[in-house]
Amino acid sequence: MRNRKYNSVTILVFDGLSPDFIQEHLDYLPNFRKLMIEGSFGKITSTIPPITISCVASFLTGASSKVTRVFDFREYDPRNLRKEEIIFATRLSIPNIVDLSNYIGFSVGVFNVPFLSPLPKPSKGFVVAGFPLSEKSDYAWPADLLEELRARKYSPEIPQILPNSTDTIDKLIQEMKSRWEIFKELRERYRPLISIAWLSETDHISHYFWHRKDVILRAYQCADRILGDALKQTKKGSLLIVASDHGFMEHKSTFLINSYLKGKGLLKLRKGPLTVFKLLLTKTGMGLRQKSTLLGAITFRESKFTRLIEKFLISREDIDIEKSLAVSLGPDTEFCFVHVLRDEGLDNLVECLKELSIVEDMSIVKEWGQMKTTTIVLRLKKGYICSSLAPWSEKYLIKASNGAITGQHFLEGIAGLYGEGVRSGMEIHARIEDILPTALHALRLPIPDSSDGCPLVEFFEEGRIKEEIKTISKDRIIAYSKIRKLRRAVKDRDKG
Repeated sequence: MRNRKYNSVTILVFDGLSPDFIQEHLDYLPNFRKLMIEGSFGKITSTIPPITISCVASFLTGASSKVTRVFDFREYDPRNLRKEEIIFATRLSIPNIVDLSNYIGFSVGVFNVPFLSPLPKPSKGFVVAGFPLSEKSDYAWPADLLEELRARKYSPEIPQILPNSTDTIDKLIQEMKSRWEIFKELRERYRPLISIAWLSETDHISHYFWHRKDVILRAYQCADRILGDALKQTKKGSLLIVASDHGFMEHKSTFLINSYLKGKGLLKLRKGPLTVFKLLLTKTGMGLRQKSTLLGAITFRESKFTRLIEKFLISREDIDIEKSLAVSLGPDTEFCFVHVLRDEGLDNLVECLKELSIVEDMSIVKEWGQMKTTTIVLRLKKGYICSSLAPWSEKYLIKASNGAITGQHFLEGIAGLYGEGVRSGMEIHARIEDILPTALHALRLPIPDSSDGCPLVEFFEEGRIKEEIKTISKDRIIAYSKIRKLRRAVKDRDKG
């Protein structure tokens, strides 16, 4: 068994699975127990912040968010804080797994991974994108696979979720089963060297039903049955990597960081009657949202409806950048990112933030995020979520009472290894950027030098995989990818 490479690797991602919940309910999850005993299992540290787009970028590139520079779902214009385009994981300046597969020439299968636009097109294998879809974007490759899935009425989009609805729960669980069956079918048809299946339904259920442990257990038991199927299909010479992109926790209270900064005189709104009107409307709307489960659910995810009403609400564009000393940008997670707009205000800002009893940890970094300024990163105590909404409330700490979103992302997810040559009963402590390098190294494929992840060699039996790690220049891969896209564009033009 000396240095025998694997024949194939499957990466199975259950979006948002919590290691703590699994440990607490292990008696009801026999296949996770089997993975712990016969393979290696433990925790994975997600990206900072632990949001889907950052996690996808790290999964596909083997690079941390410090390298991918993905910290939010959208880009912002630093001059006026206006929202710009949605960030997609295939628009980065570093190579992803499909770029690498095209350069080296191995086959790859990518199924239901979110934020894939433009759709990556492997020369060998298949890609089926997950949510969200950009306008006029195809969601599958090759073209005949897209036609087939459309004929089967397959959709990568998220169904409408109604809190406390049994039909919603049933639909999401059935959808997870269905996606897994389709993935198996495609993996058998295309036989990729590396395949990635991403099941998002556990995340959606956790957001809306975290207060219902019976519902969460149903979702985890569905994931457990899928895991059991995956374990059975992991034949001799193949490797199964199981992971979640982040975990989940109860959402107890929301910290309105920009309202706090405004209250301390560190952030200013533009003056004028329009700001007063929008502020009044926002307070009314947020009050209703706090009381209505349905309204909270409708406005949780971005849609045409939310984009319409946002025009009449106070927003980050109403913040007076010139007169403010600090502003916070970022998604709703346990992390706050406070951007220092003028260095002379740094000491005062730090002292104000030290007063907060809900802060677990605080650090100062340079050029974090899109503002490219000195940034103070706060990690809040468990149960608290930071919201960087424009300052609309005199209160800066509000109870999460609407019953719509009861669960939020947490930094720690799960990681597991299973297959011939994997050490039994080992406890994993990994980072999300380690997953792709582990898959590549197990197959003796080179790892792009843009990756700062490390193969998890310590969880394999001695001699099963080589200690020496091969790397490849990201510049060569990117150059090849650009030439390939140019050739495809010319070919499509000639056809037209």
